[in-house]
Amino acid sequence: MLYIDKLSIIVYVMAGRCVFFLQGPLMQLNSIIMKKNILLLASVVMIIEFSSTFLQGLRLLNNYNWAFMEDLAFINQYALCFFIVPLYWYHQYKLDLQQPNDAVSPAWKGVAYATGFCCSEALVNAVFFKLMHLPGGNQLFILAAVLGVIYVPFYFIRKSFLISNF
Repeated sequence: MLYIDKLSIIVYVMAGRCVFFLQGPLMQLNSIIMKKNILLLASVVMIIEFSSTFLQGLRLLNNYNWAFMEDLAFINQYALCFFIVPLYWYHQYKLDLQQPNDAVSPAWKGVAYATGFCCSEALVNAVFFKLMHLPGGNQLFILAAVLGVIYVPFYFIRKSFLISNF
């Protein structure tokens, strides 16, 4: 029996590491190690985001001029958009596929989650663009609103079905 943790494989491929497929108890041990690495990477990203927010507050409070703060803001945005949000949506999609849900087919679940992912990415980037006074923030807000209108019916159909089954 071959057990493959696809979430860990995606993160390892993104990190440029080689993934070996093992069978039996060794694969379960490898899966546990991969999940710990994902948790460690997410914790490091969160620590960096918290410390940069703290430093930004100190800079604004004391009128310091730190040149690296803008670069740190972009690094945090890249980590949020390319690591945290995609992993969240992928994890939620896999959890939803494991639950029996007759209200929505798996193909429509994929469409719903892809729409929700694009909506959240557009919203996160729109807020960042507006905070950094970059052009394109208004267009991203409009895109997030349109994608949200598409995603919300899928969300309520899924939630109403889950509530009715309990």
